[in-house]
Amino acid sequence: MRHARRLAVILFGALTLGVGGAEAQQHGGLSITPFVGGLVPTSSLGQLRVGGLTATPTVFEGEMKTAGALGARVGYRFGSRWGLEGSYFYSTSDFRSTGLPFSATVDASVQGGTLEAFYQLTTEGTGTDLLITAGVAGVSHGGPAFQLARDQFDVGGTIGAGLHIVMTQQLTLRFDGDLLVYPWSAGPGFPNALQTDLLMTIGVGFSFNR
Repeated sequence: MRHARRLAVILFGALTLGVGGAEAQQHGGLSITPFVGGLVPTSSLGQLRVGGLTATPTVFEGEMKTAGALGARVGYRFGSRWGLEGSYFYSTSDFRSTGLPFSATVDASVQGGTLEAFYQLTTEGTGTDLLITAGVAGVSHGGPAFQLARDQFDVGGTIGAGLHIVMTQQLTLRFDGDLLVYPWSAGPGFPNALQTDLLMTIGVGFSFNR
Protein backbone atom coordinates (compact mmCIF):
# COMPACT_ATOMS: atom_id res chain seq x y z
CA MET A 1 0.00 0.00 0.00
CA ARG A 2 2.84 2.40 0.75
CA HIS A 3 4.26 1.73 -2.69
CA ALA A 4 0.80 2.41 -4.12
CA ARG A 5 0.69 5.75 -2.30
CA ARG A 6 4.11 6.75 -3.58
CA LEU A 7 3.07 5.75 -7.10
CA ALA A 8 -0.14 7.78 -6.78
CA VAL A 9 1.83 10.84 -5.73
CA ILE A 10 4.27 10.44 -8.62
CA LEU A 11 1.47 9.93 -11.13
CA PHE A 12 -0.45 12.93 -9.78
CA GLY A 13 2.66 15.10 -10.06
CA ALA A 14 3.38 13.85 -13.56
CA LEU A 15 -0.17 14.47 -14.72
CA THR A 16 -0.31 17.97 -13.30
CA LEU A 17 3.09 18.84 -14.71
CA GLY A 18 1.99 17.61 -18.11
CA VAL A 19 -1.22 19.63 -18.25
CA GLY A 20 -0.34 23.04 -16.84
CA GLY A 21 -0.14 26.66 -17.62
CA ALA A 22 0.96 30.18 -16.83
CA GLU A 23 3.87 32.43 -17.20
CA ALA A 24 3.98 36.18 -17.24
CA GLN A 25 4.80 36.25 -20.92
CA GLN A 26 2.28 38.13 -23.01
CA HIS A 27 2.20 35.78 -26.01
CA GLY A 28 1.16 32.59 -24.24
CA GLY A 29 2.65 29.16 -24.69
CA LEU A 30 4.30 26.51 -22.57
CA SER A 31 6.37 27.35 -19.48
CA ILE A 32 8.37 25.52 -16.81
CA THR A 33 9.44 26.95 -13.46
CA PRO A 34 11.80 25.13 -11.06
CA PHE A 35 11.36 26.59 -7.57
CA VAL A 36 12.55 26.57 -3.97
CA GLY A 37 10.68 27.84 -0.95
CA GLY A 38 9.02 26.76 2.25
CA LEU A 39 6.03 24.74 3.48
CA VAL A 40 4.27 26.37 6.45
CA PRO A 41 1.64 24.15 8.14
CA THR A 42 -0.91 26.46 9.79
CA SER A 43 -3.06 23.92 11.67
CA SER A 44 -2.61 20.93 14.00
CA LEU A 45 -2.19 17.61 12.24
CA GLY A 46 -4.23 15.81 14.93
CA GLN A 47 -3.54 12.41 16.49
CA LEU A 48 -0.93 10.02 15.15
CA ARG A 49 0.28 6.62 16.39
CA VAL A 50 4.09 6.62 16.42
CA GLY A 51 6.30 3.58 16.97
CA GLY A 52 9.92 3.28 18.05
CA LEU A 53 9.81 5.87 20.86
CA THR A 54 8.72 3.37 23.53
CA ALA A 55 8.23 -0.40 23.78
CA THR A 56 4.67 -0.02 22.46
CA PRO A 57 3.28 2.45 19.94
CA THR A 58 2.29 5.81 21.41
CA VAL A 59 -0.50 8.12 20.30
CA PHE A 60 0.69 11.70 19.93
CA GLU A 61 -1.23 14.91 19.34
CA GLY A 62 1.02 16.83 17.03
CA GLU A 63 1.76 19.06 14.09
CA MET A 64 4.02 19.30 11.08
CA LYS A 65 6.97 21.70 11.29
CA THR A 66 7.80 24.49 8.88
CA ALA A 67 10.46 23.30 6.45
CA GLY A 68 12.07 23.99 3.11
CA ALA A 69 10.49 22.80 -0.13
CA LEU A 70 11.49 22.33 -3.75
CA GLY A 71 9.70 21.38 -6.92
CA ALA A 72 8.56 22.66 -10.29
CA ARG A 73 5.59 24.20 -12.07
CA VAL A 74 4.60 23.55 -15.67
CA GLY A 75 1.87 25.49 -17.40
CA TYR A 76 0.20 26.70 -20.51
CA ARG A 77 -1.29 30.13 -21.18
CA PHE A 78 -4.32 30.15 -23.49
CA GLY A 79 -4.51 33.90 -23.99
CA SER A 80 -3.37 37.18 -22.50
CA ARG A 81 -4.85 36.44 -19.04
CA TRP A 82 -6.12 32.86 -18.63
CA GLY A 83 -4.29 29.56 -18.32
CA LEU A 84 -3.70 26.33 -16.40
CA GLU A 85 -0.74 25.36 -14.26
CA GLY A 86 0.39 22.17 -12.56
CA SER A 87 2.99 21.80 -9.83
CA TYR A 88 4.84 19.17 -7.81
CA PHE A 89 6.61 19.81 -4.48
CA TYR A 90 8.59 17.91 -1.84
CA SER A 91 9.32 19.07 1.71
CA THR A 92 11.25 17.52 4.62
CA SER A 93 8.68 18.70 7.14
CA ASP A 94 9.01 16.75 10.44
CA PHE A 95 6.28 15.70 12.89
CA ARG A 96 6.40 17.39 16.33
CA SER A 97 4.33 16.25 19.32
CA THR A 98 2.35 18.85 21.27
CA GLY A 99 0.21 18.92 24.41
CA LEU A 100 2.32 16.37 26.30
CA PRO A 101 4.62 16.59 29.36
CA PHE A 102 7.51 15.98 26.96
CA SER A 103 8.03 16.79 23.31
CA ALA A 104 9.36 14.67 20.48
CA THR A 105 10.24 15.30 16.86
CA VAL A 106 10.11 12.44 14.36
CA ASP A 107 11.45 12.46 10.80
CA ALA A 108 8.76 12.91 8.18
CA SER A 109 8.13 14.40 4.75
CA VAL A 110 5.31 15.97 2.75
CA GLN A 111 4.89 15.83 -1.01
CA GLY A 112 2.13 16.56 -3.43
CA GLY A 113 0.93 18.57 -6.37
CA THR A 114 -1.64 21.08 -7.56
CA LEU A 115 -3.64 21.69 -10.71
CA GLU A 116 -4.87 25.29 -10.91
CA ALA A 117 -6.53 27.73 -13.24
CA PHE A 118 -5.13 31.25 -13.09
CA TYR A 119 -6.24 34.72 -14.04
CA GLN A 120 -3.88 37.67 -14.57
CA LEU A 121 -5.23 40.80 -12.87
CA THR A 122 -2.87 43.25 -14.55
CA THR A 123 -3.00 44.32 -18.19
CA GLU A 124 -0.48 43.36 -20.84
CA GLY A 125 2.79 45.23 -21.17
CA THR A 126 3.33 46.13 -17.50
CA GLY A 127 6.28 43.76 -17.03
CA THR A 128 5.15 43.11 -13.44
CA ASP A 129 2.02 40.99 -13.21
CA LEU A 130 -0.25 39.91 -10.36
CA LEU A 131 -2.10 36.60 -10.77
CA ILE A 132 -4.69 34.72 -8.72
CA THR A 133 -5.14 30.94 -8.82
CA ALA A 134 -7.62 28.26 -7.71
CA GLY A 135 -7.83 24.52 -8.23
CA VAL A 136 -7.30 21.09 -6.68
CA ALA A 137 -4.42 19.75 -4.58
CA GLY A 138 -3.16 16.30 -3.61
CA VAL A 139 -0.91 15.76 -0.57
CA SER A 140 0.83 12.72 0.95
CA HIS A 141 2.69 12.43 4.28
CA GLY A 142 5.56 9.95 4.58
CA GLY A 143 8.67 9.00 6.52
CA PRO A 144 9.24 7.22 9.85
CA ALA A 145 6.60 9.28 11.67
CA PHE A 146 3.86 7.80 9.48
CA GLN A 147 4.89 4.14 9.41
CA LEU A 148 1.87 3.18 11.56
CA ALA A 149 -0.59 5.49 9.80
CA ARG A 150 -2.84 4.34 7.01
CA ASP A 151 -1.69 4.67 3.41
CA GLN A 152 -3.47 7.57 1.80
CA PHE A 153 -3.30 10.30 -0.78
CA ASP A 154 -5.41 13.24 0.40
CA VAL A 155 -7.23 15.39 -2.14
CA GLY A 156 -8.45 18.91 -1.41
CA GLY A 157 -8.49 22.41 -2.82
CA THR A 158 -6.04 25.26 -3.23
CA ILE A 159 -6.13 29.01 -3.77
CA GLY A 160 -3.18 31.29 -4.31
CA ALA A 161 -1.56 34.33 -5.83
CA GLY A 162 1.63 35.18 -7.64
CA LEU A 163 3.83 38.15 -8.50
CA HIS A 164 5.62 37.63 -11.80
CA ILE A 165 8.37 39.97 -13.02
CA VAL A 166 9.27 39.63 -16.71
CA MET A 167 13.06 39.82 -17.18
CA THR A 168 13.27 38.80 -20.86
CA GLN A 169 10.90 37.30 -23.41
CA GLN A 170 11.85 33.83 -22.14
CA LEU A 171 12.64 34.43 -18.43
CA THR A 172 10.31 35.48 -15.62
CA LEU A 173 11.10 35.88 -11.91
CA ARG A 174 8.21 34.40 -9.93
CA PHE A 175 7.00 34.72 -6.34
CA ASP A 176 4.07 32.37 -5.69
CA GLY A 177 1.96 31.36 -2.70
CA ASP A 178 -0.58 28.53 -2.50
CA LEU A 179 -2.86 27.66 0.42
CA LEU A 180 -3.52 23.90 0.40
CA VAL A 181 -6.69 22.79 2.22
CA TYR A 182 -7.38 19.05 2.67
CA PRO A 183 -8.67 16.49 5.22
CA TRP A 184 -6.29 14.10 7.02
CA SER A 185 -6.68 11.19 9.43
CA ALA A 186 -4.23 8.58 10.76
CA GLY A 187 -6.77 5.82 10.11
CA PRO A 188 -9.76 4.06 11.70
CA GLY A 189 -10.46 5.32 15.20
CA PHE A 190 -8.72 8.64 14.62
CA PRO A 191 -10.64 11.89 14.03
CA ASN A 192 -10.36 13.80 10.78
CA ALA A 193 -8.35 17.02 10.92
CA LEU A 194 -8.66 19.73 8.29
CA GLN A 195 -5.18 20.73 7.16
CA THR A 196 -4.19 24.16 5.85
CA ASP A 197 -0.62 24.33 4.55
CA LEU A 198 0.94 27.41 2.97
CA LEU A 199 3.44 26.75 0.18
CA MET A 200 5.56 29.83 -0.59
CA THR A 201 8.05 29.65 -3.47
CA ILE A 202 10.46 31.64 -5.61
CA GLY A 203 11.60 30.50 -9.02
CA VAL A 204 12.66 31.51 -12.52
CA GLY A 205 10.25 30.55 -15.27
CA PHE A 206 11.35 29.54 -18.76
CA SER A 207 8.77 30.29 -21.45
CA PHE A 208 8.48 28.50 -24.81
CA ASN A 209 6.28 30.89 -26.76
CA ARG A 210 4.09 29.82 -29.63
